[in-house]
Amino acid sequence: MRVLGVCGGNGVFLHPFKKYLIANVEPRSIFYTKKDIQWKSNFGNIPMVKELPNTKSIGDIDLIIGAPDCGHSSILALSRAKKKGNPRENGSIDTYFKSIKRFKPDMWVMENLPALLDVITEDEITELFPNYRIRFFCDSVSIYGNSQIT
Repeated sequence: MRVLGVCGGNGVFLHPFKKYLIANVEPRSIFYTKKDIQWKSNFGNIPMVKELPNTKSIGDIDLIIGAPDCGHSSILALSRAKKKGNPRENGSIDTYFKSIKRFKPDMWVMENLPALLDVITEDEITELFPNYRIRFFCDSVSIYGNSQIT
């Protein structure tokens, strides 16, 4: 299996797939540390890059995993900015969607807040990716044992 992280941050979602991971495309500068020490301590020489590579340089991808920005619907972001953002103008969501179209993986998993679907609907996402059977899970992560309650 060949796994590509796209907007995988510092790798929380990616770590269970470490032995299959070929790279993480992370356009958000917040996840980069000096000399990428944090990434390298968890993933060694697996590259973390800022832009989507071309298909020739990366080859076939079986699975894309990522968590593009959720600041558009986050209560924390709302408390700072005093307004919600627009996910349609979000670079990491755009990068994630472009990665699926470019690499055409067998499967993909995207984590985000349910409020994303208030702006980019399930129907729109389904139409955007007609060659996939898409399953939406809109549950609090607390049902999986996380202490965070949404």
